[in-house]
Amino acid sequence: MVVLWFNSIRFLPVFWLKDEAAHDSTEESSHLIMNVLMAVWSFNCCCVSTIWYYICCRQTKLEKLLELLQTAIENSDRIVGSKNVKKVALKIKIIIIIAVFSVIFNSIYAIVFKYAFDNQLHGLAAYYGVPFGNRFFYLFIVINVYNSAAWIFPLLFFLTLCVVLNSLYTNITTTLSDRIKEDGNLGMGLEDLRREHERLCQGVEMMDDTLSLYTLIMAAFSFSLECFLCYVVVIKNEGDITMIIFWFLSCAIVVGSICLVSASVHESAHSPAKHLYKIDVGQNTTTSHSLEIYMFVSRLNGPPIGLSLWGIVVLTKEFIFAVVGGFVTYFALVAQTLK
Repeated sequence: MVVLWFNSIRFLPVFWLKDEAAHDSTEESSHLIMNVLMAVWSFNCCCVSTIWYYICCRQTKLEKLLELLQTAIENSDRIVGSKNVKKVALKIKIIIIIAVFSVIFNSIYAIVFKYAFDNQLHGLAAYYGVPFGNRFFYLFIVINVYNSAAWIFPLLFFLTLCVVLNSLYTNITTTLSDRIKEDGNLGMGLEDLRREHERLCQGVEMMDDTLSLYTLIMAAFSFSLECFLCYVVVIKNEGDITMIIFWFLSCAIVVGSICLVSASVHESAHSPAKHLYKIDVGQNTTTSHSLEIYMFVSRLNGPPIGLSLWGIVVLTKEFIFAVVGGFVTYFALVAQTLK
């Protein structure tokens, strides 16, 4: 951890030291932009590593969450059957392949630019030695590879949990819809479905309690980098466009995947409501059956069920569209004003 924190602050002196590798003001500005990106990204990876070190040291919450999900999966097989198992397995495999490929790609990317040092520290490789030149270059290459893994693999774990939760919620909704007869009556098993839904809601609450700070850190840093890159392109009109596109897409994929899967969990958790309203509650409906329907509807219409940014706001599609709309509108107005 000490090495990681040192790596996150080693870029700070560069902001007031003279850039000897730059040949002109344009190149110096490009180097400064890259230093800002690397500094923010390294600090982000350091924070993520620290958070997950704390989570793994206190394994009680994480173990309870995994045990609850294991129980929910077993109960789901018993109550609603093995639905969407192949689809979930395929999604998880795709996520794992993309994560491993991303780490390997970034590692090769870091090692290949080692040869740029032969050209008097010119190029992106200069930033791996900031501010010590090439004296600790190989050490910083190793740290960069670790940071890549620390940036991607926790995201892999987060996405996997969300995919599993979303699938279990979808199974409940599909089963509820199938059991409602054409006349609006509901077959047997509403109590089991409601309890299983409540178990999943407890899992979402435990996951949010455990990983909400991680979600906030990843979303905040990725979104901040995107704002900085847009500022560089729209307002300053500087920097290497290829490098800017690479970083912008990387941050957009990270923050987009976190927000979208979280919003998907929220939507699937509330999706049974539209089917419960179709149930015909008549004179033949027993009191216990009516109570089950009332409790189910009350849970779905109560506080939002979903993952939040450290308890500040629950990630929903409405919130995502509002943030993206404000982001695009702001920079569109700035660009129009500059013209």
